[in-house]
Amino acid sequence: CPVGIATQREDLRAKYTGSVDQLIVLFRHIAEDVRRHLAALGAHSLDEIIGRGDLLVPRQPDHPVAAQFTRLLARADFSSPETARTDRSFRTVARSPIGDQLAVEGGRAAVVQGPIRLAYPIRNTDRAVGTRLSGEVAAMVGDAEPPGTVDVRFSGTAGQSFGAFLAKGVSMHLAGTANDYVGKGMGGGRIVVVPEASDPGGIPHGAGNACLYGATGGELFVAGDVGQRFAVRNSGAVAVIEAASDHACEYMTGGTVVILGPAGRNMAAGMTGGALFVWDPDHSAKGHFSDSAPPAARPNDADAAVLHDLVHRHFALTRSRAARQILENWAAAIGDFWVLRPTPPPQEVVADAPPAGVPVDVGSTAPGRG
Repeated sequence: CPVGIATQREDLRAKYTGSVDQLIVLFRHIAEDVRRHLAALGAHSLDEIIGRGDLLVPRQPDHPVAAQFTRLLARADFSSPETARTDRSFRTVARSPIGDQLAVEGGRAAVVQGPIRLAYPIRNTDRAVGTRLSGEVAAMVGDAEPPGTVDVRFSGTAGQSFGAFLAKGVSMHLAGTANDYVGKGMGGGRIVVVPEASDPGGIPHGAGNACLYGATGGELFVAGDVGQRFAVRNSGAVAVIEAASDHACEYMTGGTVVILGPAGRNMAAGMTGGALFVWDPDHSAKGHFSDSAPPAARPNDADAAVLHDLVHRHFALTRSRAARQILENWAAAIGDFWVLRPTPPPQEVVADAPPAGVPVDVGSTAPGRG
């Protein structure tokens, strides 16, 4: 971030000239503007208009889709105006029963020696699953590694924030797909997403936007693609994915990310730490790197060892076709990778790994870590 707003580099932060007083003035102007809009609607507060779809009308009533769109503009609580100001139960989002059950059954891992294994079906209305469990673990052991572990298997489509703020000692495996914010703010543990491959020749959809946003630790393996803004502000997590949309690894300050496929524009914008590996067999990735990204280079021997280890683990955990292809042709594939790393190289890139030239038997289940 060249103007010093979104960075941890002191030399860039010194360029930011904003003040607290200016921020206060800005939000006072925003509040005044909101107040004027509310007054025009005859409302006293934002609470009075939340859920009031009946206050919206098409700007062009004769537009071909206006009639269809109008059907969406129903009042969320279907109650009288008087009730709307006192009864706000229609805006209460129900807690996920899976999240609650997982917290109760899995919370014992913080005080019990040995692993706890659980399994649940999951739907897209189950949001932030795993977050309450992580809170229970943190309340008992803080940021330390708990004496026990929780291994949870899910099947279906996960709602938003699957595994958000995940704690150490928790492993979550999803057979299916997930919505936005997978692994948001995670500080430990492991998340694995294995979607069903409907097109044998394509990349399956794995997860939505802003996954791994602000993560500080842990691991994420997705045997498919993800949406926009993957690993933005990541400062310590390790991840392997197979494709990404725009703005991947924006403002990343630490951790290691591997993309085994295409990625959108503005990749690694403002990246000031960590390492990004991109597999580029079509030789098109460099045009997608941001102008503010670190320089792209081919992996050296140490990079190749780390990369081989991560791709091997990705295959062991997901049985990914892309990982299999790369491992079976490692000698040629390593030459199609780019590595982006700000200088000086960060310490977290160093990891235990087998020698880069050692063949891997991808026909059998290779052991993963943990």
